[in-house]
Amino acid sequence: MGRKLIGELLVGAGSINMEQLNYALHTKQTTKEKLGQILINQGYITEATLTNLLGEQQGTPSLSLNALRNAVNEDTCCIIPKRTAEQYKAIPVAFKWEGETRRLVVAMAEPSNSEAIKTLASIAGCSIEPVFALEENLDQILCYFHAWK
Repeated sequence: MGRKLIGELLVGAGSINMEQLNYALHTKQTTKEKLGQILINQGYITEATLTNLLGEQQGTPSLSLNALRNAVNEDTCCIIPKRTAEQYKAIPVAFKWEGETRRLVVAMAEPSNSEAIKTLASIAGCSIEPVFALEENLDQILCYFHAWK
């Protein structure tokens, strides 16, 4: 069986009701806006709720925009070239040591993208630990940290 749709997950978690989901789905058809963004704009859910649920859906930890802003620093962020970071919607967050093994925690819009993980590991020279972040949040952080390059 495939992954559940985000609307089903939100209703199942009690974050929204069916009426709110149906309203958002109707709005999505007319505006082409992402369902999660509609639900946030309507005040039905928070960005953190959406991020956490999408991370769970993908089987990885997640980082909200505020968590990204607090976790990412200039030195770590710039380990991956801007073009590669934009291509894979991936931002290095921090190094993590497990004994003698160094891992790079990377916030990604698609943390299950094995090609991206392999490429990022090759560039960083260490293994990658992917975490989920919303694509629009990654774009904001990329814009901020790579603005001068």
